[in-house]
Amino acid sequence: LVATLAAGSWATAFATVAVAEELPAGDDECTSPDCSLGMLQRRAFRQQDVPAPANETSEKSSGAGACFSRPPSDNLAGAELCFCQLAGNPACPATECACPQGCAGVSWKHANTVVFRNRAKAHGCADDTVLLTSPSGYFKDPADLHYASGGSCQDSIITQLLADSWSTYQSEVGTGPVWQCFHGSRIASVRYLHLQTFCHSGSFHGMPTSNHYVASCVLMSSAGQAGALASRMASMLR
Repeated sequence: LVATLAAGSWATAFATVAVAEELPAGDDECTSPDCSLGMLQRRAFRQQDVPAPANETSEKSSGAGACFSRPPSDNLAGAELCFCQLAGNPACPATECACPQGCAGVSWKHANTVVFRNRAKAHGCADDTVLLTSPSGYFKDPADLHYASGGSCQDSIITQLLADSWSTYQSEVGTGPVWQCFHGSRIASVRYLHLQTFCHSGSFHGMPTSNHYVASCVLMSSAGQAGALASRMASMLR
């Protein structure tokens, strides 16, 4: 499966950039909402124990700035390197862009995050667009974010992801409440943290769900909720 980034002028045209999509390889045939939910729940049940990353539980952050400039612990390639370059992580210069359609003009860039479109579509929405939002700092998945720097990064990172995805969705997709979700750490196949945003009446790959091993989701209705919802999401991360 692949995700696709929109390119060029957002008002007039889109070009595609292929990067790995959220569901694991081999699940292409599972396209209906019920099928996707069942598959994700079985997968999450088998892999409920997500250990704390080595050398992270006692690490202390020097502040929010360090969270947004956190480098990858390993060399990235493929979709992960593409996400890292689009997000503007200092460790991932785009001199040799890993994104098939290039790294320039393919996303909405904010000060500490990047937002782009997912090729996969939501179900039950008037506009079925799903947005992906990643931080400039590298976190492999929600569990990595939860344990990084002794947990001191999660509130600031999630708050910024919620705020920037909200403003982009409202200005570029549609107005009104949206679901904001992280897939569980053993679900997402792209190992660069990304938030999924889709309409409040819809569903997308087993989300929303109360099973936090499948996903952590909150319903967002205004920009002012970002801080409170970030704290709520942080308590769900698996």
